[in-house]
Amino acid sequence: MKIIFTLGLLGIIAACGEQQWVGTLYQDREDFTTAEEFGNFSDLNSCTVAANKEIEKIRQQLGGQFVAGGKIPGWECGTNCKRDEAGDLLCKRVEAGAPEIKLN
Repeated sequence: MKIIFTLGLLGIIAACGEQQWVGTLYQDREDFTTAEEFGNFSDLNSCTVAANKEIEKIRQQLGGQFVAGGKIPGWECGTNCKRDEAGDLLCKRVEAGAPEIKLN
């Protein structure tokens, strides 16, 4: 009985140490109403890799480049998140990024 209890307690402690990362993509990084969640991830690196793949899909749809002065996508990966009354996702830690824009 002690072994089962100890294993169960270790499982609970291990689960508390895990962080869940939520990925959010913005078709226009200046317009938060364009937010779309693109997945849940076990670590920040997996979230950022997936975010950059989503950005690359948008780049290809636009002919291979983003235009300075136009709509530029962006992403966020957040952890320790919860939804407020309005349904907005609030996270204690957020990492964000956007593609580089080459100016001529």
